[in-house]
Amino acid sequence: MFSVDLPVKAYVKQYITLNYGNPADFSSDKYINSQFRRCLTKPCTRYNIRYKELSELFYSSSIKVKISQDDFYRHGWELTPTDTVAFGKIMEHQAKFFMRNMISFYLTYLIKRDAILKFQQTFGFTEDIWSYDSIKKDFYRKVDFE
Repeated sequence: MFSVDLPVKAYVKQYITLNYGNPADFSSDKYINSQFRRCLTKPCTRYNIRYKELSELFYSSSIKVKISQDDFYRHGWELTPTDTVAFGKIMEHQAKFFMRNMISFYLTYLIKRDAILKFQQTFGFTEDIWSYDSIKKDFYRKVDFE
């Protein structure tokens, strides 16, 4: 088995583990798999200076991602700092979208506080992985389209 170590935020690691396993196998999700393969096949170095050192404070976790033997030998087994951040943002968006949908569903029969706590409990997002306050802030963040 060939794999790539992907530094991610703790809640993104939990989301990936829930949906794709550990080590993660993106082959079941066409969009995510194509985005990940693009990072391997066409490495981007545009912002590498900006992301010179991926801070351990920013990416406190890491997860192994399965790659095919063909990808391993043709394209490599590591992502540039620019691609790591770009793919991390895609997965963060997915995790937050999932969180907002689940909490919205729970709000149909629970109060706000209990809906967030139920989300944390059901999907294993403990306080050290994704804190209640962080979820609450993100869930109630107003988007200004102007």
